[in-house]
Amino acid sequence: MVAHLLTSPEWQEVRFEEPRCSAFITTTDDEDEVREALRRLTRAAVAYARGAGKVEQRRGLLGKRLVLVLTTADGVWQVGKRSFRHP
Repeated sequence: MVAHLLTSPEWQEVRFEEPRCSAFITTTDDEDEVREALRRLTRAAVAYARGAGKVEQRRGLLGKRLVLVLTTADGVWQVGKRSFRHP
């Protein structure tokens, strides 16, 4: 299981390999806000790397879609190919 963290001053993102999906958090230039966003995304990446995530099939308007569900200390993440929900 591989996850990638990407960062910029206003955009923090985690990308997952299987299923191929990602989640992001937008931030301001405030360093503390950026660090907190990266901590949250890192917890999701670590949970994924440890195999704590499960892939579910959900029904959508265009048929079935895969959603990665991860539980971290922050709460439950639901990450799909075109949408996500994070705590």
